[in-house]
Amino acid sequence: MDSKPSSASTNTTLTHVIYGLLAFGAFTFITLIIAGALNYYKKSEVAGTNLESHFDWQIYTFWVALAGFTIGAITKWIFVGYIFTLATICWIAYRVYMGWRALYEGKTIDQSS
Repeated sequence: MDSKPSSASTNTTLTHVIYGLLAFGAFTFITLIIAGALNYYKKSEVAGTNLESHFDWQIYTFWVALAGFTIGAITKWIFVGYIFTLATICWIAYRVYMGWRALYEGKTIDQSS
């Protein structure tokens, strides 16, 4: 009997890990970068599966979070940067919650959610 985990199982686990990295990315920038890199590195493996929608969701989350944190860092000297940063953290939390919940339920995630 083959004891190696299936590719689908491994990719599902990886998708869970990436959601975790995105969640921590709200507080530690390096995990946000790692999440984005893993998404791009493994995206071809999930093409055509229900995980593809999660990878697209995560990649969009990564880019918008990166933009939000960058704008926040650039404008923090005029206080509005702190608002951008807080809004970005809240947005990441929402995206991680919605995506992770859909993954746990075995559903795809729609970008318009």
